[in-house]
Parts: sequence; C-alpha cells; structure tokens
Amino acid sequence: MSKKKHHRLGDDLSLFGVIQKDRAEISKIAAHVFAAQKDLYRLERNQLLSGRRPLSFKNGYTIVPNELILATDLTDGEKLTYINLLRYCWRKKIAWPSESRQASERCISSRQIQRHITTLVRRGYLWVELIVYKGTRFHNRYRLNIDDPHRSL
Repeated sequence: MSKKKHHRLGDDLSLFGVIQKDRAEISKIAAHVFAAQKDLYRLERNQLLSGRRPLSFKNGYTIVPNELILATDLTDGEKLTYINLLRYCWRKKIAWPSESRQASERCISSRQIQRHITTLVRRGYLWVELIVYKGTRFHNRYRLNIDDPHRSL
C-alpha cells in the first residue's frame, strides 16, 4: 500500500517538474512578446515624432489581384499605374483619370504614365478608348482586363 502512495507521489513530482518547465517556457514567450510590444511602441513613437503617421484604411483600400502582383512581364512602375487605375474603378472595369492627375498622384511625369499605359495595352492588361466631347476636347477611358470578383455566381 505504501508503494502505491510512493508511486503516486513520484508521479506528482514528475508532473510538478513538467509544470515548472512549462512555466519557464511561458515566461520566455511572454518576455519575447513584451519586447516585441516595446519595439512596436518605439516604432510608432518614432513615426509620430518624425511627422509620419501610421497607415490606415480611413481613405479606403484597393483590392489587387495576386496575378498582377506576381506578373513578371511588368515593371513595378507599370504595376503601380495599373493599381492606380484599379483605385478609380471600384466595382466597374472602367476608369477615366487624366494622365496629369495620375502623374501628380504618383510624383512622376505624364510621359512616364503614357509609357506605362502603352506597355499595359500591348501586354493585354487594359484597353484605351478615346472619348471626344464638345467637338475638340477629349479624354481617355481605360477598360481594365480583369474578372469582377463581386459578380454573382
């Protein structure tokens, strides 16, 4: 009978050792989490002190197809031009921002926007339609070659 009690006491001691080991691991993890929180706080504070505000979704967001992100036949500038056009599309496949507006938003020249759009048209990512109104005034309308993720199935 005393053997059983001693055996149970031994089990309790080994369980106690496991619990102590788990506590030690938990305290290590907690220390890492605390350090990461301190780093994040320091980063946010530095951004505020430098005048740069953290990014937010207050001004909206744009859904970008992974196929575009992974496209190897486009440069980063061409991808950003396409994403900028996506920003104007909402649920439609049509956008009509002027080249000068796109250039000012991206801080590049209108000529560079023209080059990007020409490449996107050649590679089949979009089509450009010339819309004429009031006789001599015209603007471009861009029709993006994308599947609509919001269409009903």
